Amino acid sequence: MKRLTLILLLTTSLCLSADWIEQQKILPFDGSEWDSFGLSVSISGDYAVIGAFRDDDIGSNSGSAYIFQNVGTNWSEQIKLTASDGDIGDFFGESVSISGDYIVIGATSADINGSNTGAAYIFHWNGTTWFEQAKLTASDGADGDNFGSSVSISGDDVLIGAIWDDDNGTHSGSVYIFHRNGTSWTEQEKITPSDGSEYDKFGFSVSISGEYAIIGTPYFNNMGKAYIYHKDGTIWNEQANITSSDETWGDFFAYSVSIDGDYVIIGAWGDEDSGEESGSAYVFHRTGIIWDEQTKLTASDSFWYDMFGYSVSISGNDIIIAAPGESDVGSAYIFHRDLATWTEQAKIIPSDGTEFIFFGISVSISADNIIIGAPDDYVNGESSGSAYIFHNYSVSINDDEITPVNTSVIGNHPNPFSSRTTISFNVTHTSRFVTIEIYNIKGQKIKSLECNICDVAETTR
Repeated sequence: MKRLTLILLLTTSLCLSADWIEQQKILPFDGSEWDSFGLSVSISGDYAVIGAFRDDDIGSNSGSAYIFQNVGTNWSEQIKLTASDGDIGDFFGESVSISGDYIVIGATSADINGSNTGAAYIFHWNGTTWFEQAKLTASDGADGDNFGSSVSISGDDVLIGAIWDDDNGTHSGSVYIFHRNGTSWTEQEKITPSDGSEYDKFGFSVSISGEYAIIGTPYFNNMGKAYIYHKDGTIWNEQANITSSDETWGDFFAYSVSIDGDYVIIGAWGDEDSGEESGSAYVFHRTGIIWDEQTKLTASDSFWYDMFGYSVSISGNDIIIAAPGESDVGSAYIFHRDLATWTEQAKIIPSDGTEFIFFGISVSISADNIIIGAPDDYVNGESSGSAYIFHNYSVSINDDEITPVNTSVIGNHPNPFSSRTTISFNVTHTSRFVTIEIYNIKGQKIKSLECNICDVAETTR
């Protein structure tokens, strides 16, 4: 006959599965047809900004942007923004970016030094309201530059693309960097690539994170290229220019870009690995001053015309990559990094998705919140637009963070026993791992079992 003592060790280790759930569909209070609400989106903490570049409040296609704030689990419209000097056809809201208490909004067709020169506007949250702090224009802006076609803000620095600037040839493109000192924003530098040429559209996509910036030229050699810049004092130096390891004509590599820390994600929606315009995205990692391609990402169910990589965003160890053509509705994929490996964690689709709403034209991620634009949604009329908030409700804890919260000595039945025995126990914690250690009568451990009660159908709670 055998006798044993059972020790039940309950730890705080959580289930490690991601659970990205649609939290809310967002609509503007005054949405109307052709507004294209959701063409541009950006999220930072509890605030999200959504552009509606064809809104008509100040005239046809003058444009607007909306600020939504998260209170608890509800995202509510806080304010609608328009330019103080907005005019017909400005397309205010074609690009947006938020970082903390500051927002930058592009008005690509504002007439400054000629038709469609472009402008950008800075809005600041003063603790009570969002107010227009500055209007930014290029010091050498010219007719048709489309300054403001892309924008990105991080801390005190703003990147603004002017994709039709002609410095290196027709529509070669450029990017301007503005820096904040107190309440003043000043043009610090104009950037053009070392090998720029006509029709590159340098600045088509931009993203900034601290002292590093990435700028996309998806039309370079009809394949695409991205450039990394590093800030040294007040000067931004070109540190690297990046192409994909398997570049092909028509990839549109760098159509979308995003940077966070030492990682960048670059979309190439024209890639044909899984069929025409199925799309892909590439992750690059920085070691010192070297940026190396770490991996190429494609959707697990990739198919023709999905346009995977049309928009991308990175935050910490998570990447979101949209495929606005997938199933004619659109979808987005979450990839998570574990050490040097990126794994597809979830596919997300709108709960009420219908054809041709272009869910995923724009995406942005901030920690556990994601916003996705669907500018052709027709809830408030044709192409009125919408946006969706998704939240990650799961939490993961590393092994070295696990500490026991309860240790119990429990019995078994029968005891003593011959060949079989039954162990019964109740667990009052949910979503936890349980470690069971079995000892013989001499106090020697003879077995260690791990039970993930997330997968147990019946427990006492």
